Amino acid sequence: MDPDDHPQRPLDAVERQAHAWVVRLTSGEATAADGRSFRAWCEADPRHREAFGRARRQWEQVRLAGEQLPAAARQPVVPTPTQRWSRRAFLGAAIAAPASLAVVAAIRPPLGLWPSVTAMTADFHTGTGERLQIAPSPQLKIELDTQSSLRRRADTEGEGFELVQGQAAIETRAGLRLALFAGAGCVIADEAAVRLDVRNTHGQVRVTCLQGSARIEHPQGRLQLQA
Repeated sequence: MDPDDHPQRPLDAVERQAHAWVVRLTSGEATAADGRSFRAWCEADPRHREAFGRARRQWEQVRLAGEQLPAAARQPVVPTPTQRWSRRAFLGAAIAAPASLAVVAAIRPPLGLWPSVTAMTADFHTGTGERLQIAPSPQLKIELDTQSSLRRRADTEGEGFELVQGQAAIETRAGLRLALFAGAGCVIADEAAVRLDVRNTHGQVRVTCLQGSARIEHPQGRLQLQA
């Protein structure tokens, strides 16, 4: 008997919700409100985040399997009258293509038309036309521009954040150590008041120091940036 003929384990309620989120977030119609709802769902129960991770990995496996097909197998073929597709083969082909496209769209949205799943699951996120001001501490103010995402980093001394995408205007007061990650580098402000403008767009990071000084740490070296 073909092993695939054995019925598969049905998805439980949490797994069904996780797959529904994958579909929604990769539909191209997800909004900033969807992003907030999704973050709330992830934070409501550790099982939610784990189930979503499994769902994303399953869709990623489908994409990788599609990429490993020989080029000839990916070309459209006109079936002959003698060719027959089994029900399983037809359903597999019908499901695999949209799934692989959806995974790619979630990881690398075309032309930035909608935020990636990674961006939407950040701690702070702005949609098109939105701006957000946050004050994580009395010594720190951050303003996010439109289509920007910021994630907290707990693996640093002082205040730590990662600018996943977009633009952030940052203002610190004396006595605060700030580490802001963006791309492959990190901007560090030590103890002195500083004002920074950091952009992470189209795979490039630009840092402008408007007041004080900051240190740039990057795999290619270090740089002290002055106002």
